Amino acid sequence: MSFILSVYALKVLCDYFTRIFIKGDFKLSEKNNFTQMITIFALTMVAVGLAAPGAMSHHKEINAIGMFSSIFFLSIAVILMVIKMTTAFKSTLEHGVDKATSASLWMMVPILTLMGITVIRLSMGLHHGFEATLSKPSFFIMTSVVISLQMFIGLIGYKVMKAVGYFRDHSQGDDANAGSFALICPDVAFFVFGMFFLTFGWYITA
Repeated sequence: MSFILSVYALKVLCDYFTRIFIKGDFKLSEKNNFTQMITIFALTMVAVGLAAPGAMSHHKEINAIGMFSSIFFLSIAVILMVIKMTTAFKSTLEHGVDKATSASLWMMVPILTLMGITVIRLSMGLHHGFEATLSKPSFFIMTSVVISLQMFIGLIGYKVMKAVGYFRDHSQGDDANAGSFALICPDVAFFVFGMFFLTFGWYITA
């Protein structure tokens, strides 16, 4: 199933970039939010799914195929993340964040969770399938970096959303809508990676 989804994701991505490269209809002035990071979220979901057989299969061939496929989509996600973060920051700094979509400031929290889990699975795959040595200090550093970035992004996002009145108007007020349920995903993602941080990050102290 992961491979089917990866093929479909690649097709959608190629169609999207073909269209905007030909038509040039990407309006940067209207991108003063981080909703375009949904693309990165989708790609990292594919990457973390493909990393699973790479980490758990008892056949080296499947290990290798799964890990290569995961690295393929993770690499694309990282490149596009840099591009889309740059455009989102540029538009937001010039025009101010769009109040209705300010919750997208937290989009990087679940993305970082998925990237962190993908790296952990790839490390486990190398250890399980190819007898690579696991580095406990590396796990501690990597999980600490991810959890630190999530905490910083969460704090900044909260202060911005509170300042523009997102919680007052779009979460509980007259303008409340289903979009506010998007706030659940970053909270869950932070909790999930918190468990990875305790399990793998603090594993060095055991």
